[in-house]
Amino acid sequence: MAALLSLRVLQITPALSRGMRGLPYKLAKNLEQKERDYRKAMHDPELPMINIGFPLPEDFQYKTNSAPGQPIKSLDVEKIRQHWHTTIGVRHIRNSAVHYGIYRDMFSNGFFYPTTHLQIFYCDENDVATPVFNGNHLKPSEMKSMPEIEFPSDPQSLWTLVATNLDCHFEQDSFEYLLWFVYVLQLYNLHVRGNIRGNDISTGETICDYLQPFPAKGSGYQRVVFVLYKQDEKINYNSLKRQAPCLNLKARTFLTNDFYKEHQSHITPAGLGFCQVDWDESMKAFFHNVLKMREPMFEYDHAPQYIKPQVWNPHKKQFDTYLDKHRPMKELAEEVLLMRLQRTDPFLPPQTEQYPLVHSINNSTATWVKKQMRQQHMRWGKYRDL
Repeated sequence: MAALLSLRVLQITPALSRGMRGLPYKLAKNLEQKERDYRKAMHDPELPMINIGFPLPEDFQYKTNSAPGQPIKSLDVEKIRQHWHTTIGVRHIRNSAVHYGIYRDMFSNGFFYPTTHLQIFYCDENDVATPVFNGNHLKPSEMKSMPEIEFPSDPQSLWTLVATNLDCHFEQDSFEYLLWFVYVLQLYNLHVRGNIRGNDISTGETICDYLQPFPAKGSGYQRVVFVLYKQDEKINYNSLKRQAPCLNLKARTFLTNDFYKEHQSHITPAGLGFCQVDWDESMKAFFHNVLKMREPMFEYDHAPQYIKPQVWNPHKKQFDTYLDKHRPMKELAEEVLLMRLQRTDPFLPPQTEQYPLVHSINNSTATWVKKQMRQQHMRWGKYRDL
C-alpha cells in the first residue's frame, strides 16, 4: 500500500500586518456622540457658549509703503503692542482665559472678549512694578498692597472692577472670595469705589476694600481674576457694601455669576486680567496677625497603593523592608522626624557630612543593619528627609 501523505494548511499572519485598530464600528462612538461627551466634559451639556460682552473688533494688518524688493521699514514697537491689544490680542487673551477655565467657573455658559485693555501693576517699597498678565505666576508677598490700574476710558463713562479668588473658598467649592470691588479708573493707588465716572475718583463710592490673596499651604495654584465692567447708568450697590476693613471671610463670600445676572441689564464685561498665586512664607503671619485665625494646611489625598496582603513567611523578602511596606506612611514619617530632631541643635546651623561613608562599619553588624546605617548616612529611601 502506498503511504498516504496528509497535508494541513496553516495560515501565518505576518508580524507587521495591519489589523483593526480601536473598537469595532458597532461599538465605537460616532461624531455626534463624541461631541456630546466633549460638551459634557466642558460643563456645557446642551447650551453653546454665549458672548455676554462687546462684539469682537475687526482685525487689520500692518502695511508699509516700501517698494517690492526693498527692506521693510522699522515699526514702532509700542504702537504694535497697542494695536495688538485692540485686535488679535483680544482673541489671544480670550483663549488663555478659556484654557484656565475662567469663563466656565465665573459665567457658566457665558464668555466675553476683553476689548478694553486692562493693565494691572503691583508696586513694592522700591517702586518695582510687577504686572498681572494672562495667567502669570505671582506670590502673595508681591500682592500685599493695592494694585495700580490703567485702562483707556471716556470721561463720561462709568466702570466697575471686581477682583475675586476662584479657588480658595474654605467651605464651598463653587463660591469665591471677594478681594476687591471697584469702579475702575485710570489712576494710581486706586481705592475700592463704585460708580466712578471716567477718571474722576471723587465720584466713586467705596464698596469693598482690598484684601490680598491668601492661598493656604498645600492648596496649590489659585486663580485671581480682575474683571472690568462697563455700565450704562449709575447702580446702587448698597447691598454689596462691606465695612472697611472687612476681615470676615464669610462677608467676602462672592459669586460672580449671581452678581452678573442681577445687574446684566446695566453692566457689560469689557476687560480681563488674571494671574496664578500659590503659598509662601508670608501667609503664616497674614493668617495669624490679619485674619486672626490658625493657618489652614492641606494635604493631597493620594489613591491608596495596592499592597499584597501580608503573609507569615514571605518568600525571598527582606524582613525590614517587608515590614515597613505594611506600616502606615505617617508612622514612618514621624519616626524619621524624631531622628531628625535629635540631631538638630537650635543654636547651630544644620550640619552635613562631607564624606558620609568614610568610616567602615563593623563586620559583626548584621547585614540589614548595615543597609539601614548606609541609608541614614546617605539620606536614601525612607531617610531622604533626615
